[in-house]
Amino acid sequence: MSEFADASLGRLQDSTESISGATRMKNRRKIQSARKNLTEIQSAIDQIANLDLNVWVNARQHQSRAIRARNAASHISARYIALRQTIAPPDRVTINMEMHLLMSRLEEILKFVAYSCEGCATSLAGARFLASTPRFERVRFTIARMAALAEDAGTILDTVCDDYAGADLREVDISTVDLSWLRWNEETKWPLTWERQIRRMSIEVSPGHWVIQPVDTNSDLHLLI
Repeated sequence: MSEFADASLGRLQDSTESISGATRMKNRRKIQSARKNLTEIQSAIDQIANLDLNVWVNARQHQSRAIRARNAASHISARYIALRQTIAPPDRVTINMEMHLLMSRLEEILKFVAYSCEGCATSLAGARFLASTPRFERVRFTIARMAALAEDAGTILDTVCDDYAGADLREVDISTVDLSWLRWNEETKWPLTWERQIRRMSIEVSPGHWVIQPVDTNSDLHLLI
């Protein structure tokens, strides 16, 4: 499992190398949607991780634990399916192959996470005492590994979604893009008509590095002046 997880993360990281800042900006809504699904998956993994895996529980506690694990696993599967639906738009002519590869690599990881958590839920629903100690140890190990895998995938996705340091965005129509929390630096190239507004919307977090704040550019911009 560890080798597959590490290889999957490597493939996801590699898929980000060829995506330009302009392409990421044009697809930022899709990336944000994927990140939202991943965040919900991480929350569901935490629900399983926080279960009391004490072997010596009564039948009612055992059943309650199994139900909670099943509900969390079902939620993870639903978020995985939702992510799959964002990968290929109906009009395949519009697919950007670099973005499609990125989302496919992310799907590969989340499919692995979903199936692994489903297995954990099934294991927790098994007989109360039959080989319970080794079963629960496997569940603990698997959930810890899935949590780490989802967290690492989330870190990569955060960079893809928010880090535009040095990106050339001059040819991108950003008028309909949610720019909240986007990170940029002095080397980032914005459309000429947006340069002043972007700077007014941003807060400098370190010398030469800025973060765009979540404001309504039509009515709240004065709050940052």
